[in-house]
Amino acid sequence: MFAMNKIMKIFKKKLILAFSRILIILFLFLALFYNLNVVSADVEVNFGINNSQPWVQTKDSDVRVEGDGSFVSGGTFTNPLPGSPSDSPAQYCNTNPNIPNGYYNSYTSLQGEESGTPGIVFTGNNDYDFGAGLASRQSPPDNFGWVVGGSFPAPLNTQLSRKTSYSYIYSKARQGGLTPIALETICSDLGNCDLAVAITNGTFTHGLYNASGNLKLTGGEVTFSQNQNFVILVDGDLLISTEIKVNPGSTAVFVVKGDITVDKSIGESDITSTNTNLEGMYSADNDFIIDGYHDCSAHGSDLRLNLAGNVVTGAGGSSGSLVNNRDLCDGNLICPVFFVSARPDFLLNLPTLMRYSNYTWQEIAP
Repeated sequence: MFAMNKIMKIFKKKLILAFSRILIILFLFLALFYNLNVVSADVEVNFGINNSQPWVQTKDSDVRVEGDGSFVSGGTFTNPLPGSPSDSPAQYCNTNPNIPNGYYNSYTSLQGEESGTPGIVFTGNNDYDFGAGLASRQSPPDNFGWVVGGSFPAPLNTQLSRKTSYSYIYSKARQGGLTPIALETICSDLGNCDLAVAITNGTFTHGLYNASGNLKLTGGEVTFSQNQNFVILVDGDLLISTEIKVNPGSTAVFVVKGDITVDKSIGESDITSTNTNLEGMYSADNDFIIDGYHDCSAHGSDLRLNLAGNVVTGAGGSSGSLVNNRDLCDGNLICPVFFVSARPDFLLNLPTLMRYSNYTWQEIAP
């Protein structure tokens, strides 16, 4: 009996000791957990996680994508549309979602008001990825979804110069007996050329001009007057630091031997705005660069750029691409960073110098 009592006392002591250890461990765990919570509560998290990426959109206009660029890599044209056609209603940017041809962010190419159809997206030898969206509207009664491209040889030889290249247009002008007017006679400093002033004082009228070096357009908004044609050749790079508008019935064509860069200050702070910032036809032998900060943490959203007309890159036959250096940050989830709409009147009023015939030929045995 005495032995049994002794065993029970030893057992109770060990049980109490074990329970005490458990309480101590639990106390230490709670204290550590509390301290961790206090520390994490005092830490400011300075980043966010989402799949927001810049994307581009066109309206009533065809798109042809060749080579690499900001939206083409590894043989795939990637335009990360955030809105899905299955959304009810689809996410949209500055348009009533109940309108059948609404300005949805789920399509690369939108339908035009007059034509009622979108453009065709040509990706050549590149595959394509439209994120959560499609090439164009693909639901009844508008079964479009027009996209051509993928794993087949591109019919366009990227090593050949285009008929909008600087050398081609310059040679064609000289062969036709046209002598370009030196733009230096209008802007003594090509690095600070204010065409708005030249238009106002009447020194810059319709015609063919040539800048012998790099050209930077500055000053106020440049508005090309009605029923006049302007062709500006640039034997260097073109930097655009002002808005450019072209009245109906006129054309403004910029043919650049180097790069065309749009300054980061040109664009819309209201990312839902479709107001055009640049109008005209722009051909670069090399790159078309949309300059920006592309740093959401330090600068926030860049400006949205809206262009009405046409853009050609790589016209010289060497490498050339669309380079986007802008980011709308959270705005990427709704609106495009670069929006291009068609101006069919430019084709109707195109100067003879810029026109050419498309043809194919084949030798056939008799």
